[in-house]
Amino acid sequence: MNKPICTIATAKAWFGERGMSVPTNNIKVRGIWALVKEEYSIEDNEVACYDLSDGSIYAEAWSDIKYTSSPFVPNNEYATEKAVAEMEQGYQKYLEELK
Repeated sequence: MNKPICTIATAKAWFGERGMSVPTNNIKVRGIWALVKEEYSIEDNEVACYDLSDGSIYAEAWSDIKYTSSPFVPNNEYATEKAVAEMEQGYQKYLEELK
């Protein structure tokens, strides 16, 4: 897994600059990704993934991973790494297609 590019506090500020108030305990950072647990995350089994390195002035989730594969579930690092890697693979493919 890639080293996080920022702290949770920095990610919280990134969201705040884009008009989103996200509680600190609802954010996890993995590489360039902020994983955000919303109120409905457990019910919908989804955690939103935001590219923190994106220079956009908007906070728009690229994709999501399953809540059950997220770092919000205790002792779940292997499943999180796998889910983020799969999601990031699709993201890299998308970026290549833009070139």
